[in-house]
Amino acid sequence: MPPLEGVFPAFGGILGSDARIVLPFGEFPVAAAGGRIASLVYDLSPSSGLFLATSLYVRDVETGDVVWTNRWPGGYVHPRGVALLSDRLYFTLQSDVRVWSASVVQVTLPDGIQMMVLPEAAGRGIPQVSPSGQMLATVLAGPARATSIELFQLASNASRSLTVTGELVTLGISCLVTKSDVGLMGYDLSTGALRWSIPDILYQRGYVTSDGARLVAQTGIDPNLIDQNLAAFSLDALRSRIAVIDLATGEKHNLSEAPFGHAMNYLWTHISGDTYGSVIAAGVFPADTFQINGGVCPLSLLDLSSGALWEDAIALTAS
Repeated sequence: MPPLEGVFPAFGGILGSDARIVLPFGEFPVAAAGGRIASLVYDLSPSSGLFLATSLYVRDVETGDVVWTNRWPGGYVHPRGVALLSDRLYFTLQSDVRVWSASVVQVTLPDGIQMMVLPEAAGRGIPQVSPSGQMLATVLAGPARATSIELFQLASNASRSLTVTGELVTLGISCLVTKSDVGLMGYDLSTGALRWSIPDILYQRGYVTSDGARLVAQTGIDPNLIDQNLAAFSLDALRSRIAVIDLATGEKHNLSEAPFGHAMNYLWTHISGDTYGSVIAAGVFPADTFQINGGVCPLSLLDLSSGALWEDAIALTAS
């Protein structure tokens, strides 16, 4: 069920069914799982344009009903700081938008019981939840050479910290992945030791398979992003690729690549899975693809075992 960013009004749906939802104007989706979609609204003063409040909604896609909602006057929820599971919602909340100090909040669904699972701390980053839904990780100090990661066991409410290099990317079943200006690194979740590193790889986006064992990664230069630090990478690293990385060993298997200077196929992580990755040709973002094609988004499927590409296998419609 893909949330679609950047289109107003925005919409979502459940793949393989007719269930879909159109969100109210000005509300944009940030996460989707379990037949539900989470969305944000930022309230601004009509006279001054100053920030006033954040509202967060969870809706049932089939019925359109609001399962849970809350509004925080003066508070801010980062759009990338929301993680939705089938029965729980996690988000990073700044109680005062003027102060960069945030907590991590859990909401159980559908009863809506709200609980702070990690206390407010300066520089706390967006949460990452493991595929099993048993562990949560956030950055305590911003992306830098040395980064402090707080790990929280959701079943036992126990937390501990790891010091790693680079920016938090994702969590696997036993491995935490970071990226830096030298590549990707995998750290053992039990010991905190560096398990593997892949130098000279420019990571853009990706997702972990449901078993927590593989990272499907899009790498190379992204022409849609203008703030990339490319000086540390070779020309070969700038080539657009989609690869599968074994999180236990760091072994990387390239599935597809584009010649240097050619547009990358966009890996749409929200609707990719364990067998196929969903890709959009020519590197166009999903929202732009719908607009260009009159409400239709052709999708190709990339076989994660063989690398075979099934072109235009699916057509998503916004009507």
